[in-house]
Amino acid sequence: MDELEFRRRLYADPNELDEQLSSYVAQDAQREKLVADLQSLDKRLEQALNIEVPDNLAERIILNQSFMLFSA
Repeated sequence: MDELEFRRRLYADPNELDEQLSSYVAQDAQREKLVADLQSLDKRLEQALNIEVPDNLAERIILNQSFMLFSA
């Protein structure tokens, strides 16, 4: 495995480390740091996108749109 293949696979899914990728990472501390950084970033992105949606959001949007139509 070369550095380009390593980075391509890591950026695609930082949490999917197979045996070949894990052994390549273990050879260099900088690679281990990159894996940890990308896994941390992936976790933060997942948390940022995990927004709780109110139960009645769809109804409120439709009601707001209908008010806008009648007031125009």
